[in-house]
This record gives sequence, C-alpha cells and structure tokens, in this order.
Amino acid sequence: PSEGSVSNDVALLAASVGFQWMATDEGILPKSGVDLGWNNRQRLYHPYRRGAITVFFRDRTISDLIGFQYMHAPATESAADLIRRLKELPEGAHVVIALDGENPWDYYPNSGRDFLRRLYEGIER
Repeated sequence: PSEGSVSNDVALLAASVGFQWMATDEGILPKSGVDLGWNNRQRLYHPYRRGAITVFFRDRTISDLIGFQYMHAPATESAADLIRRLKELPEGAHVVIALDGENPWDYYPNSGRDFLRRLYEGIER
C-alpha cells in the first residue's frame, strides 16, 4: 500500500485478489500489540502472516538513514555504515528498506551512484 498504510481489512482484501505479500512501516507492529523494545527489536525482521498474505515491516532507522542522512557523508563511509548495520542483524533477518515517499537521490553527490556502487561492492565481499 502507498506510504505503508495498512489495516486488517486491507491485508485480507489484498490476499483475496492474489497478493502474496505486502510491506508496511515498523510503527504498525507496536500498534498491533508487538513489543519492539530494545531487547525485542529482532521481531521486526520476521514476516507475519495475516490470512493468506505475508506482511513484512520496514526498518525505519535504516530507511531514514538512506533517505535523510547518508548523503551528508562520503559514499564509502555511508555504505560501510549500512553494511555494518545489516551484518549486525540476526541470521535469517528479512530487512525491508523502503524510502518514505521522497526521492533522496537528487540530494546525494552524483545522484547516489557512488553510494550505491560502494554499497553493492561491499555486499559482494
């Protein structure tokens, strides 16, 4: 759904028309009774089932770093920070990185190409 808007009815409707999965913001989990306190953060990285549809939740911190912060640092440092954060996640984590409606690439040096190149190079290693 656009901007991560979701409800039980939307999830069931999406499943009824053939969607197999959907993504929304991590802020939905606490509103659904899931504790994401500092010692429960790993719950964010597991898909949830709602009827016949699987729901994934975006990591707002990582997404916002890409959307609002990494453009202010050298591409190599930003990519290394993102890779470090990803490596710190539990094995088997499903990480959703979704930008919140804005297009940050206009604000990155070289339209984000250097950052993305360093990121992909780091992931390949």
